Amino acid sequence: MYYDVSVDISSIPGKTVLLKKKDVTYVQLELGRVYNPKKKYNVPTRKIIGKLADNPAFMHPNDTFFTQFPDYTSDSPDAEPVRSSVLQAGLFLAIRKIAIQDGILKKLHGQLWPDTGLLMDLAACQVLNEASDRICYNGYAYKHPLFADRMQVFSDEAVSLSLQDISKQEIAGFLKSWNAGRDPKQRILVAFNYAGKTHKAGDISLSEKSRQDTEFEFFNTALAYSQADKTPLFYKIYSGSIADARELDGLCSSIQAISRYKNICFVLDRGDIAPGMLRYIDEKGFSFILMAKGCSPIAASALQSCSTLLKKDKDSLIAPNLYGMTVTQKLYDGDKERYVHMYCNTAEADMERMEFEAGLDHMSELMRGLAGYAVPASYPYAEYFALSCDSSGKLIRVAKKEEAVRKRLERCGVFFIITSEKMTAADAYYAYKGRDLSENYFRTDKALPEPERADYSSDKALAGQFFTEFIALIIKSRLWYLLQKRHPKQELTECSPDVMEAVQQLERIEMVRRNDGRYALDSALTKTQKEILLSLGMTMEDVRAEADRISALLSEAATEIYNIAEEDEAFWM
Repeated sequence: MYYDVSVDISSIPGKTVLLKKKDVTYVQLELGRVYNPKKKYNVPTRKIIGKLADNPAFMHPNDTFFTQFPDYTSDSPDAEPVRSSVLQAGLFLAIRKIAIQDGILKKLHGQLWPDTGLLMDLAACQVLNEASDRICYNGYAYKHPLFADRMQVFSDEAVSLSLQDISKQEIAGFLKSWNAGRDPKQRILVAFNYAGKTHKAGDISLSEKSRQDTEFEFFNTALAYSQADKTPLFYKIYSGSIADARELDGLCSSIQAISRYKNICFVLDRGDIAPGMLRYIDEKGFSFILMAKGCSPIAASALQSCSTLLKKDKDSLIAPNLYGMTVTQKLYDGDKERYVHMYCNTAEADMERMEFEAGLDHMSELMRGLAGYAVPASYPYAEYFALSCDSSGKLIRVAKKEEAVRKRLERCGVFFIITSEKMTAADAYYAYKGRDLSENYFRTDKALPEPERADYSSDKALAGQFFTEFIALIIKSRLWYLLQKRHPKQELTECSPDVMEAVQQLERIEMVRRNDGRYALDSALTKTQKEILLSLGMTMEDVRAEADRISALLSEAATEIYNIAEEDEAFWM
């Protein structure tokens, strides 16, 4: 950590040397010389004590400076420790294991050196804070081992600039190497994710106009992932309500450019879908899975033909509290027969019904309070009220539309999955559920460090943010897959809670700084923690070896001694 104070370099006792690395010039203090028998001359031992300020006669000091010169006084606040005395190391161990065995570090290292470490730290931070609306890099770096070179903690400004430095060529290079060697015949699913909060899963309708021009901040993504193991393979940023046939054509070309995938299935579950978009999918020999809530416009006709046929018995039971059935039906005039799968989740139906009735009763009270006043042009639950107004437009009487309310209650807990290919209701359900793993990541309202948020209008900043989230998604999906592979009896649809529970368990593996300044494992691992690490292929010997390696790196980072030698790249291999 470098402090926002200026120290006159000429006033520092001893010999100082300047060391330029990239765009930063560091100030080193020479502590002495040590004879090197191989080179047969004395080699200087130096510590970095600061970096040059805007005025080259001054520098910004770090912790090492205050250690070497404890009597130095300034108007600056007391120096805060750059790293906690207790580090949560388990998640770092797991992510590093996954990143090495899947080649993530090596592929990133080939494209983004020397920013690979910082990118991995930001991705690890997102894995940990999946459910949070704010991601605090500094808080994460303070309490965890880091991938960054010498476990350096970066400022918010440095993080922002690093994200903006990630080029489209580097991202494309990683995606190409990430997909190299994969089976081109495997089935991949392509799902669309929305940055805005106006679209939720199941809010979908057929419309002749599927593309809407929007401002930059409403950029969205298309994500391709393997149906077999849910590994994210590719993503593309686009703007508008949802990709139309033209956008789909460009997306398919991009996917097939990085690998020859041809067995592509589109997952459509929100926004406006044009009939031309479905025709394009049919013509190209692709397939689709479309999910709609029971109250969405596209489900209206399907509900009439299915609601009387669905029986809630053991023959239609797909998962706990979930019943399903399948019929064939056309979605629009001129369409061919599609496979319509209707589902009813009895547990969610009760909750949805309670929420709807509570909201309706609250709105009814508000409407009665408007008697004698003009009614707003639009208001919640408008389709469920019949209003009587006088000639001046003032409200006289309000009544519920009982038939509309009854139909809405019938739809509680009901949703549809429509497929272009023939499959059972159970197969369609599990095929769609795979897209849930990605939904929480691709949202531009998830915050990275504050300075970067103000720069979302920059293409580079947005591209860097999405790329970081993509790496986080790869890590989380691989963690899920390895956990499920070791425990195949667990139901695949319940994967996300297992992953987050595993992350929480890993966070409890701690390393504590001892009196000698070195870190060591604080206590023995629990049975659950050992089981999680074994799922990743890590034994206790591996954990101890990694803990020793972390301790050595932290010890080196604490002294900040730079030998005059080439960069050690073994960390990434």
